[in-house]
Amino acid sequence: MTTDDTWADRFQKSAFYASLDALSNDRAQLLGGYGITTDHYYNGTDAKSTFNSKGWFLGLNSKLQEHLSATARYDEYRPTTKTAHNLQSAVTVALVFPFENTKFMLDYQMKQAQAAGSRDTHTNTLQAEWMVHF
Repeated sequence: MTTDDTWADRFQKSAFYASLDALSNDRAQLLGGYGITTDHYYNGTDAKSTFNSKGWFLGLNSKLQEHLSATARYDEYRPTTKTAHNLQSAVTVALVFPFENTKFMLDYQMKQAQAAGSRDTHTNTLQAEWMVHF
């Protein structure tokens, strides 16, 4: 087989995540993270072509009452640094109603994505989730 038929995709991914109790009595938690990836791709003639992607997030979780928590989060991600105007970002706010073996979550996300040569897209999503823990 030649490079035209097959090639190995080798990539490296590094990430850092942290959380910090922001207020006493475990009432608030600050979360953050950053990641970067180097990946290879085959462009038709050269299997040694590479690109980087990177992203980060910052969030705050807060326990408002025994069975009510709120969270807010900002995410930013660039799928490739080889192309301009491809940033994706999102703001998410949520209410969480936790109980002993289950929780209900209602979140709203406002997402924006850039696309080279076209208009940015904006997507707003409202999502309800019910989770049962066994």
